[in-house]
Amino acid sequence: MPSPIVCLFLLLGIACAQFVPGTDTGNGHQDGCSVTPGDDLGPYYVPNTPVSRTMCFGTAEDDYMFVKGTVYDVHCHPVHGANVEVWQADKTGLYFDDRCRVQFTADQQGAFSFVTTMPGKYKLGYYYRPAHIHYRVTAHGYREVVTQQYFSHDPSLGVNDPCGECNSGSAELILDVRAPTADDLLQIAQLVSFPVNKVVEFNPVMSH
Repeated sequence: MPSPIVCLFLLLGIACAQFVPGTDTGNGHQDGCSVTPGDDLGPYYVPNTPVSRTMCFGTAEDDYMFVKGTVYDVHCHPVHGANVEVWQADKTGLYFDDRCRVQFTADQQGAFSFVTTMPGKYKLGYYYRPAHIHYRVTAHGYREVVTQQYFSHDPSLGVNDPCGECNSGSAELILDVRAPTADDLLQIAQLVSFPVNKVVEFNPVMSH
């Protein structure tokens, strides 16, 4: 979350700075951004997926989610033009080669966004994997980031995750779900015409 010093400016009517996950503020000032922890690519990665910012649509009653973020480097500077590949299980926990997977390019400010459904959970053996979205982020001159995004309050996280190679216990990868703001709703309306009542923010950090 934003540092207490920054947030005190709210008393003067100045908005808090946006938090960049991985930012080190432990010594009272910003030293840089920590590289996003890696995670297992998984067996369901498919290259050359469609270019789109919407995926995994079903019915009007599905649990839709707006995912937004910015790709940063370790100096907390935006990485413009990064390619972002995302894929996930559908609401029933199934993967498909031809849906629930897209790619897109971050803009000049490193920003990206897309609309999808909340991914379903599936069993590995006797236990469920936590709900998650896969990411592969690449950019010229940077090391690729392969990781998974998880959701807070999922009982299958960490030691309860049956995937022994996965990193669902990493705090940087476990994100809160919140309601959309007015600005979120404007961005969502550019992508879809139906209601979306969940928002998640994920900011990948790349190294050279």
